[in-house]
Amino acid sequence: MKKHLLLTLPSLVFAAGALGFTAVSAQPALSQDSGDAEAKAKAEMNIVRTTAKSANVLNVADKNGTTLVTCEVGQILHVAGKRRGVGYLPVEAPGGFPVWVHGRNLKVTDTKGVLEITANAVNQRPLASSGPESYPLSLRLHRGDLVRVIEFRDSTKKLSEDWVRIWSAPGSTGWILETEVETVTEKPNAAWDKAMSELGLRTTLKSPEIETNTGQPASNGGTPDASGAKEKQAEKMFDQAEALLATERIKPTPDFGAVRSAFEAVVALDAGARWKRDAESGLQIVSALEEAVALKSDLEAEKVRRQEDLLERQRRAWEESRRLDPMIGKFDARGVLERRSRSGEPHRYILRWGPQEVCEVRCASGKYELDIFAGYEIGLKGLLEYAKPGALLEERPVLEVGKIEVISKR
Repeated sequence: MKKHLLLTLPSLVFAAGALGFTAVSAQPALSQDSGDAEAKAKAEMNIVRTTAKSANVLNVADKNGTTLVTCEVGQILHVAGKRRGVGYLPVEAPGGFPVWVHGRNLKVTDTKGVLEITANAVNQRPLASSGPESYPLSLRLHRGDLVRVIEFRDSTKKLSEDWVRIWSAPGSTGWILETEVETVTEKPNAAWDKAMSELGLRTTLKSPEIETNTGQPASNGGTPDASGAKEKQAEKMFDQAEALLATERIKPTPDFGAVRSAFEAVVALDAGARWKRDAESGLQIVSALEEAVALKSDLEAEKVRRQEDLLERQRRAWEESRRLDPMIGKFDARGVLERRSRSGEPHRYILRWGPQEVCEVRCASGKYELDIFAGYEIGLKGLLEYAKPGALLEERPVLEVGKIEVISKR
């Protein structure tokens, strides 16, 4: 695959028209009062047209981004957000952009040329690749969405193993340099409608779950304006929930209770199937993170329990060895010093009393060269430490030497 997809939108219009899909107008409703110029102006879309030859729409707001489509002069685009980076505008194209989705997230429907999304948060990518050169668009697809097929990368493969090129979902945006476009000031909505009618298709269908052909208000029973307000509220609440999730998940001891409540509030708002799906996906993530935190807590508790158990066994073993020592009270430890050697590591020393290993011996101060005392029976005074990291003997303490007295040569 080449990195850049060098297709012009007019050529896409021709290819799409051959598929015989139905056009859908993207024009928003105007004010009931046609004489209210101010209200009408607010309803106008922010439409631009390209002025540069081969103006590229990219997947990211950066000159090194991957080309989604190359526009000819005069191409109509909708500016769907704020300027970003060094003069890049987020734009929608009539009919969408050609993007790639992996077949494992798709299934066949009864309608020819239409596939259904089977997972949530599915990426729309500029190339048939999941690599960094194919960074996905910000808008994701969700379970139940229906998409129109452009082509399969390898028709000999099973759908679950292949990449499928589709028309992007409504609301999908790419990025174009603002120096390559000019604002349409004269009837921008009409310019957009004309571009849509010339396109001759609707590239992506809504999920049957939210598709309505009755012309009636949404299922929440409110007016279209109320429904729109509720969707904006859901979007704001969902963004806040995601921000809260991002904050909590990086904390050493996260509290996901507030995050769960935030996503549940989006579901309870009942602002439409899209926000319900997104919020439920957020709740699934929260549940998985809560399980991970609980597991980590259980592992930490088990680690502490084992450490305490080891410490107790060390104390019992030490008390038993001192009970059997005839010179108890004069020395903190007594026995024959043995040297332990490992390839490439410094010597380490064990004190042995008969068949019993009494403790490991260390001299961090450098006061004594322990190698000199190897093979001698010695009495030691010093500081005992239990469960010390890196100890040679799991159930025996480490003695940091303060004084050595030679009793006899072995």
